[in-house]
Amino acid sequence: MNWFWEKEPVNKGYTAFYDLINYQDGIIPQPRPLSIFFTRHPSAAVTRHLIPIPLPVFYKHPPAQRQRRQLSHRRMDEKSKLLTIGQFAALHGINKKTPMWYDEIGLFKPAAVNPVNGYRCYNYYQSPILETILLLRELDVSITEIQDFMKNRSAEAMRNLLDEKIGDLDLQIMHLQAVKKTLCNHHQNMTALLTMDLSEITVVEKEERCLVTVNIDKDTAFEQEVELITAETARFRLGRLHDASYGSMIPVSSIEAGRFDDYTRLFIEIPALTKKSGLHIQPKGRYLRAFHKGGWDTIPSRYRDILDYARRQKLTLSGFSYEKGINETVIDRIEDYIVRIEIPIAPPPQP
Repeated sequence: MNWFWEKEPVNKGYTAFYDLINYQDGIIPQPRPLSIFFTRHPSAAVTRHLIPIPLPVFYKHPPAQRQRRQLSHRRMDEKSKLLTIGQFAALHGINKKTPMWYDEIGLFKPAAVNPVNGYRCYNYYQSPILETILLLRELDVSITEIQDFMKNRSAEAMRNLLDEKIGDLDLQIMHLQAVKKTLCNHHQNMTALLTMDLSEITVVEKEERCLVTVNIDKDTAFEQEVELITAETARFRLGRLHDASYGSMIPVSSIEAGRFDDYTRLFIEIPALTKKSGLHIQPKGRYLRAFHKGGWDTIPSRYRDILDYARRQKLTLSGFSYEKGINETVIDRIEDYIVRIEIPIAPPPQP
């Protein structure tokens, strides 16, 4: 095994003695533990010429590896140096009042406090702990929860806390996706409002939809309708309804009979709603789509136009007519109110 040595003395835990004459002659001294030296030295007469000198540094590693280790030690020393609270806060992109407050509440203490002026000082090794606290705060973890975690910090505690917060984030992501979808729908409606021909009647394809519905009739008061909608919202745990669309339903049989005020249901449409018992299923398929602008007193004439169109095109309408307002958020007068009307088209009879 090759050994490398340096002249800098280092205490290696034992004392070695060297042949003074040989050392002066330029011969590299060989270290020998004291007990071995006095029992094995070839000449007892030489013993009086021996003096104890510091043991040179002997390494098992070559100089290149030694230099890397020395550099690593220097870096560790640099990281141990104290930083002012301003420097430490700037390192983490936060206001220096944040670590001051964390110190006041006992959450995160400085590495040292200047006894003369009371200034707080921190070192680099405290950075991971502060970053953990900042991450948990960003996840809306309360100060009390973080304090409890810091008192019992462990890999298992961290994993359990992160599992909980990841679940919360998943719910937030789902919520934000629903909000985005709602905004996109509103954007699409506003774009359509600027370009649509309100006199046009078209045939469109629609996917199946699940609707929450409540039964009404001509004698149902508005206050009662609100109570019914509120009860169904609680029943299906719909939560906030910012992404919901509201509308009314009238049977096609009533329209064909000229009873244009025979509304029998109100509905709530929510994009993320899945099939559940008690929901109304708006069927997939072709629909006749038309628009009406103005008050409710003029909507019967629009339904007559729709019935005439269906007869000319030899289309059979079925089920319910689904009415939904599409511009409530941008109008103040009922004369500007636009209703979208969609009625299912019955499949042609099989030959």
